[in-house]
Amino acid sequence: QIIYDDPKIEAFIKENYSKRIYDAYMKINPAYGPAKADLFRMLMIYLNGGIYLDMKSYPKKHLNQVLDQTKLNVSRWTDIPIGGIRSVHLSEIVDSKFGEYQNWHVCSPKGNPILKKVIQQIISNIETGDVNNKYFCKGNMSVIVFTGPVTYSLVLNKYSDNKYVKKHWANLGGAVNYDMLDHIKMEGNTHYTSLKDKKILLY
Repeated sequence: QIIYDDPKIEAFIKENYSKRIYDAYMKINPAYGPAKADLFRMLMIYLNGGIYLDMKSYPKKHLNQVLDQTKLNVSRWTDIPIGGIRSVHLSEIVDSKFGEYQNWHVCSPKGNPILKKVIQQIISNIETGDVNNKYFCKGNMSVIVFTGPVTYSLVLNKYSDNKYVKKHWANLGGAVNYDMLDHIKMEGNTHYTSLKDKKILLY
């Protein structure tokens, strides 16, 4: 295992990616670690390939028996049509009755062209927010929209029939599980949903 703290992440991006990508990453407010993590996981898997799982998730099956190792493997939260219940699955935002694609797992070979498009869109979002800072003043919702599952879903919606993407039923067909911990209760005022500073970019 290789554990990346903030200095190691910054060094990794600086050594392997352009100044534009590094500068975009450094514009994210350090208080909003999830936004930084959203971008870092895409950069890491794009460069090296492999499997990313949030620390509060875990495999339930041997993933090498489930995943298509030649494609980006994706799944949504549910297999049941939920209509426009935006508060639960952001269905309304991502224009899908099955909700958004999950970004707490990223499973792909290196150099996947769709992951590249996701990275490009996140960088574009950050640069747009840097010029028009009103777009990055919604706290945790800005994280979800600009670096997280909404951007991931909108890119995947556009290229969902692409030969580089493998769709699975929810939770990679039940191969992985996400533990719904009460983070707000555990982390209190340090949890990013509780931050008083709603700006997720440094201006």
